[in-house]
Amino acid sequence: ICLKCGARQVSFSSLLLPQKRTRLIAAILAFGGGTIGLHKFYLGQIVRGIIFFFFCWSIIPTILGFIDGAIFLSMSDESFDMKYNK
Repeated sequence: ICLKCGARQVSFSSLLLPQKRTRLIAAILAFGGGTIGLHKFYLGQIVRGIIFFFFCWSIIPTILGFIDGAIFLSMSDESFDMKYNK
């Protein structure tokens, strides 16, 4: 918030990343786009997302994406918020 006029300021990072991430969206992205690391980018883990993207030709990111999706669905909302919505 601007101290002079009181207008709300928008930062560049707030435009790129959502304010509150949900475990359902993360799970959908892990199951649907886990091969290229979409869920990692969504959770703000850019380096891990790039690693998933560069190894998308192998089956390893696909397997890890399904495992991550299952983990997200089995987590409680509170534990997900503590880990990814600091």
